[in-house]
Amino acid sequence: GAVVLSSPEASPYILSIAVPEIKSETVLHHLEASQIYVSSGSACSKGKKSGVLAEFKVSEKYIDSVIRLSFSYENNKEDIDLLAAKLKDGMDSLAKIK
Repeated sequence: GAVVLSSPEASPYILSIAVPEIKSETVLHHLEASQIYVSSGSACSKGKKSGVLAEFKVSEKYIDSVIRLSFSYENNKEDIDLLAAKLKDGMDSLAKIK
């Protein structure tokens, strides 16, 4: 997959990732079931395709699969491990985009 790096001025506490072949809203609800709260798309997209992601040259096939993770000083390794496990579970079990 493609890796897009942010500028040095970007916040180190916000990470956008694409979960290939799965709609971001589907992943969002899957994670919510485990009390993991993320956002879909970019902060400025408001329910439509993100112009920001397009500016970053994110492939059209990934834009509908992007989730945004926000971290704080309260997060710990166990939080990250749970997120990774639930993402893997979702990638194995959730409906794929056709």
